Formats: sequence, C-alpha cells, structure tokens
Amino acid sequence: MKMLLEHQPSVLIACGSTSFQHLVEIHFNEGLLDSIPSMDVNIHELEKSNEPLIRFTYQNEKEGAIFACRHLMYFGEKGDSYKEFMQTVTQYIHSKDEVVGQG
Repeated sequence: MKMLLEHQPSVLIACGSTSFQHLVEIHFNEGLLDSIPSMDVNIHELEKSNEPLIRFTYQNEKEGAIFACRHLMYFGEKGDSYKEFMQTVTQYIHSKDEVVGQG
C-alpha cells in the first residue's frame, strides 16, 4: 500500500480474479473506494470491457483506474489472445495523456 500511495499509478492491472478482489479490498480499506463492487465476476468477460472496471481518486485528487484480465498463463505461448486487452489499456492510457497535454 505504501508503494501504491507513494507512486500513485494512474493504471493498475490485476491479473486473475483473486488479484482483482484483493486490489479492490485494499482500495476500499484505504478509503479510495466508497463501496466494494460485486466480486461475483467472470474476469474473462470483464477484460473485454473498453473501459476501466473501477475508477478511483487518490487523496490528492489524482485519478486512477483498475483493469482486470485473466491470469497471464491463459494467454498462450505467444500471447496472441492478450493483444485486444492490451490495446484497450493502451488506448485508455493514451486518451489520458491527450487530456493532460491539452490542459
């Protein structure tokens, strides 16, 4: 938690449902989330979302986002099925860079 609050990454990626659950609980316990969303989730379906699963705000008003994907072992030897998820995350990061660059 110390590292998270010190570096305040704008994007977090949880690999696997257990990692996602722990990350959400940590954010809730630190007051970065008002409530815990339903944990009855299918990560494979969630990784298809074009938006972060959770958005939150650090105490200094910096915004953060959480994406989730299946455990990396499910993406195969070449990781081809991981490309779509990575494109989503990359597009999100670039969209935030554009907003910051315009301000």
